[in-house]
Amino acid sequence: MSARAALPEITFQLVFAVMLRHFVLDSRYVPTDSMMPTFAPGDYFLLEKLSQRLRPLVSGDIVCFRAPPQLAGLTPTSACVIKRVVAVAGDTVIVRQGRLVVNGKVQPEQYIAEPMRYRMRALTVPAGHIFVLGDNRNRS
Repeated sequence: MSARAALPEITFQLVFAVMLRHFVLDSRYVPTDSMMPTFAPGDYFLLEKLSQRLRPLVSGDIVCFRAPPQLAGLTPTSACVIKRVVAVAGDTVIVRQGRLVVNGKVQPEQYIAEPMRYRMRALTVPAGHIFVLGDNRNRS
């Protein structure tokens, strides 16, 4: 097959690959230990992008997002920040005695590295927002 004859197929494959990466799947690298033990530094994983377009995020989902300006200097601005959704809009979140409490209920979190060594005052998640934490709560 000549290069000219293969051009439409090569073009289709390139367009398909770009669309797949942009809308469906993306490869991500884990640079820090903030999501231990779920992800270790140096891990790679595939980020599936469709479900967040088809349904709202829920507690327990793992998300990847660009670092907000408040985190400037703590993480590269181009890096993907990986965290777990622990509360959604309207939820009230508090950390008490090393435990995450959402809407008055202690959350069973078998995936965290260790109990939190800090306290956090009650906070209600605003409409259109989510509240995220790393699984390695004391290093996230």
